[in-house]
Amino acid sequence: MNGQLGAMTPLYDPVGYRLEPSYQLSVGNDQVNLNDWIGQGISLTYLHNLECVHCAKEIRKRYPGGYCYDCFTTLARCDLCVMSPERCHFHLGTCREPEWGEDFCMQPHSVYLANTSGPKIGITRVGRERRRWLDQGATQAIRIATVPTRRAAGVVEAHFKRTLNDRTDWRKMVSGTGISVDLLELAGQLQRDLPLLADIEANILPATEIAGLDWSIDSQVTEICYPVNQYSPAKRLVLGMQNLLIRDNLQGIIGQYLLLSGGVINLRDYAGCDVSVALGPAFPAAELDNSDQLSLF
Repeated sequence: MNGQLGAMTPLYDPVGYRLEPSYQLSVGNDQVNLNDWIGQGISLTYLHNLECVHCAKEIRKRYPGGYCYDCFTTLARCDLCVMSPERCHFHLGTCREPEWGEDFCMQPHSVYLANTSGPKIGITRVGRERRRWLDQGATQAIRIATVPTRRAAGVVEAHFKRTLNDRTDWRKMVSGTGISVDLLELAGQLQRDLPLLADIEANILPATEIAGLDWSIDSQVTEICYPVNQYSPAKRLVLGMQNLLIRDNLQGIIGQYLLLSGGVINLRDYAGCDVSVALGPAFPAAELDNSDQLSLF
């Protein structure tokens, strides 16, 4: 399969509280169910060509997210407020893409707790919770509140991340060294902090957004079981001009990470890259040498 590498799409039960995702990998116009290849060999070859994920222009340098320079510096989705939603400035009339802002930011959002490498706070649009949890590699997750806008969700998240992490330690996640967390107990602890949060919101958000906050904790934790035969060393393998080929055995999938015997690949790092992907019988251990594929970061 040759073509632009896309993010993996997890297929899962949209109703139950135990998710066992099946992952579809997109390469150009082709798709393959990677779950069927766990325990087998995979080869990824870098094909040099780069395209912007937004405008499809051929580029020499990729900016974060797989964008060209022009798109990265003009699209609202590349603004800092996407990573720090409490800084959203849509209400000031300064959003660079108002229509996109209406669809992305000015929609109801969920605030959630998840266990990835440990407990973390996060936000996502209502209806996308399970996809978000799967993409982050969460093993447990619950919704704790809904709010009318992304900015309001960001204010809630910013308040609670004073004591809770909002990021994942990928090293713990891919090596299976995370711990189980009682998310319902943690949600109860956060709920006791609501009076202080209300005071903060009153100084930042309009009354309409405050009135739309619904603190409603899921009654049951969603548990996620990923297709993993064996966890990987906490080493990031690099595919690019300095290393055109990665050959290894696929041991599992968590979030957007391929778990290989010599390390891991985060497919989001390669948005917009043309690659060739080949799947086949497992490689003997003696044929594998990932020492020149490792990143120090």
